[in-house]
Amino acid sequence: MFLATRMVLAACPEEGATREIALPMRLTPRPQSDAPTVTLRVGQSEATVAVTVSDGALSPRCVLLSRDLFKQLKLSEGDSLGVWRDTRQGIIRFGPVLGVMGKRYHKRLFGPSTEMIRWCVRQARVKGMLAYAFAPQDIDWHDRSVRGWVWSSRGLKRVKCPLPDVVYDRVSSRAAETAPSFVRTKEMLLACPGLKYYNRSFFNKWDVHRMLEKHTRTKSYLPATEELSSVDVLEKFLKRFPVVYVKPAHGSHGAGIFRVTRAKAGYTYRLTRLNLPDRWGHTKGLAGILAIVSRLMKNRQFVVQRGLRLARIGGAPFDVRVLLQKNVRNKWTVQSMVARVAEPGNVVSNLADGGHIVHPRQAMSLAFGGRVNSLRMTVLLRRIAKATASTIETEMGFELAEMGVDLGIDTNAKIWVIEANSRPGRETGEDGPRRISSSVQKLISFLRSRGLR
Repeated sequence: MFLATRMVLAACPEEGATREIALPMRLTPRPQSDAPTVTLRVGQSEATVAVTVSDGALSPRCVLLSRDLFKQLKLSEGDSLGVWRDTRQGIIRFGPVLGVMGKRYHKRLFGPSTEMIRWCVRQARVKGMLAYAFAPQDIDWHDRSVRGWVWSSRGLKRVKCPLPDVVYDRVSSRAAETAPSFVRTKEMLLACPGLKYYNRSFFNKWDVHRMLEKHTRTKSYLPATEELSSVDVLEKFLKRFPVVYVKPAHGSHGAGIFRVTRAKAGYTYRLTRLNLPDRWGHTKGLAGILAIVSRLMKNRQFVVQRGLRLARIGGAPFDVRVLLQKNVRNKWTVQSMVARVAEPGNVVSNLADGGHIVHPRQAMSLAFGGRVNSLRMTVLLRRIAKATASTIETEMGFELAEMGVDLGIDTNAKIWVIEANSRPGRETGEDGPRRISSSVQKLISFLRSRGLR
């Protein structure tokens, strides 16, 4: 990783050559001729220009660029950016440039992702990155520029920027992610030389299960799970287990989960629905359950999973959400870990469905009393979460920046991996800005470090 010096970009007072730059001595390349030149790169924009050493009157933290160069590199006067010599390529680089991608909405700029995206852009600019938010329609591929959205003390503004070095994808909807405009944009961004793309896609639950099942360090923590290729698979699970979950492989926010419980006279079921009340019901025989699931399966992929007897607090089950992030050494670390206690009777523990947060050690103390060592369990939870993230990243074959891992603890104090999320929320138990700020700072430090490579 290179070390960047924070510098302010200013316009040359006199326009001589159409494209020129004045650099402090430590950044100026050794002259190869009477008129040395240097290649500058900002994101995906590049220019070869005449270079001079700035005189003593100029601040050592200032770089002078001709106005023509500002335009060509899609920079703005007054920008305060990192500047460094990339000795491997023999060029001067500015930035790094970070683009945070989201889906545009009519009433709120980036919908439910707006707050997180705004925090990312502002924090990246604090760290000397050229950062902006964008959606596919904000890119001009002919000009290789982006009309990015930037938050400042004066409010929201749009700025013409270069295509990025690093993309952080915060598209909050699976439907948007698979829309042709997003698919095409992602393909074209990934084709840009040296561009690093994080949060490439939502996870598929069945794919993740198969990845984890291949490795001994994670396989023993997986509940019995199969792809619901036919209702025969569900019938097999219902004969083996008293409680079974049917989950959409591409599901999010706990929606679309179908829980079936074996009862004295038939089966009871409950279906979660996004922004709608859950559906309850009872059938006298297995045929009724299979008929319901057959209708759910149309044109969608599901997994069927054994239900776990999770430990409870006051009669309500809880799970543990672990937020993992990379540090600047590209190693997985645990940023936060919270126990999410479900509303009594609920299928899921999501906060939006009435759940609440407690500290994991407190949750274990309330659930098990003195029967388990809560400190030792906490260490094991962290170890399993890291192993899960590392295994998924290895199997995917490209770098990830963050991950949410949901772990369950059953009544025998055995830990299970329930699922993993590629675009996790920030459930830390803190209020307001603190809930996001610490995790965003670590995230941006990691993204910046990858852009400096």
